[in-house]
Amino acid sequence: MSRICALALALAGPVCANLVKQSLQNVDKNAVCTDGTPAVYYFKPSASLNDGTGSGGLQASNTWIFYLEGGGWCYDVASCQARCGTDGRLCTSKDAPSSLALAGIFSDRTSPVLQEANKVYVRYCTSDGHMGNATKFGWQFRGHVVVQAVLRDIVATHGLGAGSQKHTLIFGGGSAGGRGAMVHLDYVSEMLGSASKNVDIVGFLDSPAWIDIPSFSKSFPGFPYIVQQVHSFANVQHLGTECATKYATAQWKCMYGEYRLPTLKTKYMVVASQADAYQLENEVRGALKAPRTIAAKAYLAQFANRTRALMTTIKESNPENAVFSWSCYNHCVSASSTGYGRLTCDPSGTTMGTALHQFLGLAPKSTTPALQWEDECTGFACGKGCSATTRASVVV
Repeated sequence: MSRICALALALAGPVCANLVKQSLQNVDKNAVCTDGTPAVYYFKPSASLNDGTGSGGLQASNTWIFYLEGGGWCYDVASCQARCGTDGRLCTSKDAPSSLALAGIFSDRTSPVLQEANKVYVRYCTSDGHMGNATKFGWQFRGHVVVQAVLRDIVATHGLGAGSQKHTLIFGGGSAGGRGAMVHLDYVSEMLGSASKNVDIVGFLDSPAWIDIPSFSKSFPGFPYIVQQVHSFANVQHLGTECATKYATAQWKCMYGEYRLPTLKTKYMVVASQADAYQLENEVRGALKAPRTIAAKAYLAQFANRTRALMTTIKESNPENAVFSWSCYNHCVSASSTGYGRLTCDPSGTTMGTALHQFLGLAPKSTTPALQWEDECTGFACGKGCSATTRASVVV
C-alpha cells in the first residue's frame, strides 16, 4: 500500500464490519503475488439477504462493491528489488491478516444499499497495477490473473449474478487499484462469463488519472517513462480496442489515465484531484514546499488545468460518466471516512459519497451540471472543502 493510501486508512475513523480473508490457492494456481505466494482477497457478504429493496430500486443483497487496493508498482530491476527484495511486504501474502476492517466506501451508512452490499477488497501484492500476466526479473506479475480469479470465485462461491434479479457490480479501486480497474473495466463482463447476463457493471475509479506532463524534478524519470517500462514486460492484455487502435504505435498510453479514461465504454465515476498528492509528490518534490518559485507555481497551475480539461473530455465522451475533481492535496481517500464522507467539492459542497449516490441513482440529482463536481478556485490545493488536517498530514 502507498504511504498516502496507508495514511488514508490510518485516518479513517469509524470502520465497517470485518471483511474476511479468502485464498485463491485453490481457485487458480497462477493467481500469485510477486514472490509466488497465493494471492488473497477479503469478503463480507450482504447484511441483507432478504427480498427487501433499498432506495432507488437496488437490492442490497444484489449490490457488490469490488475494490482493488492501491500501492504503486515497480518497473525495472532496481525498483523491483527495492520493493520486493528487503522485507517484501508489498509483494507477498505471507503477512496477510485473517480479516480487515475498512472505512470510507466500505462503511457508507447513509445508503442502506451500500451499507448492506456485498463487499470485496482485493489485496494488492502483484506490483503491476493489477494488470499483468508475466514473469520478469525473477518475479511474478500476475495482477490480471488475480482479478480474473477473484471474479470467478465470487461468482462460484458467493453468488454474484445468481438468482432471477439483476445484480449491480461497482467495480473499482484506488490509486494503482484505480488504474487497474480502469484497464479491466470494459472487460469485466467477459471475465464474469455466463454470470454477466445477470450483472450490471459500473466503474468507481479513485485517483487513476495520471496527467502526461514532464517531471518538474530532474531526479524523477516521469510517469510516461515508468508506464512504458511496465508495458514492455508485463504483458498487459486489456488495452481496449478503441484505445489500442488510436495509439497503435504507443500502446502504453492505454495504461495511462489521461489517454485511456476517455475511451472507456462502461460508465464510471472518476475521482481526480487537481493537486494529486501522489503524482506531484513524485514529479515536483521539494518545490511543493513554500516559498515556491514562479516556475513551480506555473507547473502546479498547469497540472490543475490539465486535470480539469480531462474531466471535460471524460464527460464529453459519455455524459453518463460522473467526474469528481476537487482542488485538494490528497490521493486515494475513498477508503477513508474523512475523504469519502467529509471533504467536499465546490460549488455545491458535495462529498464523494453523495456524488457516488447520485451516480448510482440512490439520491436525487443535484442542481449542478449533471454528475459533474469540480473546484474552480485558483491556487494550489485551494478547495474550500479540503481538510486542513489531512492536507498537513500528507505534505512532502
